Amino acid sequence: MLEVEEDCVTEEMSQWPISKETVRCPFAFMAQARNKDPVLRFDKPNELGRPMYLVTGQRECAFILSHQREFGSDLAGAMPGFDKSAVPLPFPEVPSFHEKSVIFFAGGDDHRIKRKWSMELISRSRVNAWRPLIEARTDELLDQLGEQNTCDFRREFSDILPVDILKIILELPEEAVPILRRVSLAIATTDVDPNITDEQKADKAQAFADLFALNRRMLEQRFAEPGNDYISSLARTQVEQDGALDVNALSIHLQGIMFGGDHAVGAFLAYLLTELARRPELQQKLRAQPELIEHFIDETLRLNPPLPWLFRHCEIETQVGDHLIPAGSIMIVAMAAANRDPAQFPSPESFSLERKHPAHEILTLGRGVHRCVGEPLARAVGAIVVQRMLSRFSGIALDEQKSVITPELSYQFRCPQEVHLLLDHSRAGISG
Repeated sequence: MLEVEEDCVTEEMSQWPISKETVRCPFAFMAQARNKDPVLRFDKPNELGRPMYLVTGQRECAFILSHQREFGSDLAGAMPGFDKSAVPLPFPEVPSFHEKSVIFFAGGDDHRIKRKWSMELISRSRVNAWRPLIEARTDELLDQLGEQNTCDFRREFSDILPVDILKIILELPEEAVPILRRVSLAIATTDVDPNITDEQKADKAQAFADLFALNRRMLEQRFAEPGNDYISSLARTQVEQDGALDVNALSIHLQGIMFGGDHAVGAFLAYLLTELARRPELQQKLRAQPELIEHFIDETLRLNPPLPWLFRHCEIETQVGDHLIPAGSIMIVAMAAANRDPAQFPSPESFSLERKHPAHEILTLGRGVHRCVGEPLARAVGAIVVQRMLSRFSGIALDEQKSVITPELSYQFRCPQEVHLLLDHSRAGISG
């Protein structure tokens, strides 16, 4: 499965972007790149003259992600196609107390403030309160399948549930759904793509403008008439800190939460069911030992990260492994490769519930201060979906003829194009 032509790395490492075929199926290329050098420099700089490195070793990737001072997240002006942190303030006529970066690209005190805002969303009490609602919505979607023995899992389930959960946890109006989906699609298909067209840029800008306008309306309404929801709490917290409502910073903050809770979670669920459907013996084991579902989630995250890599900007000259990285360099931190590093994960291509390693060694959700704040909620959703599928269907198989597991083309995200399931409706139940 990992065989690759000997000159593949030499050819691909000429410059970014790598070929579309490699973007879709990067694992063989990354394995050979890691064998050559876990910190491999592209032959040519990017269009702005910045040196570029592909980092594939688990230890090296973990080091970079853990050192925010040395490796920043803001690539505006440093890498073509990565302009999100350069987006102008949505409402320039309104004063703002905070930097305009969304939490993913924030640093220093700005990041600490925005992470605190985010952590309030996924407090244990909130997640526990939402669990029955998420379970009920999961059951409703499965009920809609009726007695059919096939399921287009993405279009009938995993493309729907994440947005429905966002509606629950943020109390979003129905009008938010198409706006949010336009933004998610625009980000997934254009971010980090140096070949984005003017038409795509215009569509993306309009989608963002529509979402920011919706966010501002919600913020102003819920500040004026507060409830017990997160947006009301967020507005109150920020005003107590700054003295007036910052519709710029909070609108951008909500956009980050919405996107993080939509596209990546949908891909995560699609990969969960793909792995489950391919392993009937695993289904029986998880029914008998539901406590292993967390290990199943870990292995799926390890082998199938929705985000295959993150980009970092080297702020100061820093030693990474055997390399002294010059300031200004762009680091492609390939979690998809780090998660399959045989130095960290023996027999890395195999799916095993017997692995003994801390979950933080799997870099799919990041490392350090930028580790995904939505992890507790995402894990809860994944566990609910797996439990409900196992308890409802005695057999779940992948329709290999209809399914297209090769991801859609994206320079930032991985998600199977088509996941079609064959379902046996005989109830099996789940132990415990």
